Amino acid sequence: MARKPNASIGTVSCPITGELAAVRKERGGRLYYVSAAGKITPYTEVGQRWMLEHATLWTAGPPVGTPDWIADNRPSPPNPSNRVGSTPQPVPETDPDPPAPNPDPDPEPTRDDDDDSPMSVFGF
Repeated sequence: MARKPNASIGTVSCPITGELAAVRKERGGRLYYVSAAGKITPYTEVGQRWMLEHATLWTAGPPVGTPDWIADNRPSPPNPSNRVGSTPQPVPETDPDPPAPNPDPDPEPTRDDDDDSPMSVFGF
């Protein structure tokens, strides 16, 4: 059985997705955040300093307007496929611009077709 997630203690803008992420604290005291990109834990001193500089830490619980999944300490954000703008675009069944037929079936050799080229050894 999975452990209950640690309590959210603030928010930060995820540099990967640009969305609001929940800031939490590990048992050892390190700060981490949870976003659609997953659990991101900066283990270095520089990373922990970045978290302190960029995170908004709460002193008296989540402020009004905090997304429910952060305020309720849910393990992760809602399914990213349900977000606006993330709907996959349909793939066309046919190529809208098929290549033009080659009018000359046997074109003149080009520099790339030269068998004496040193690159011909490598298949270029």
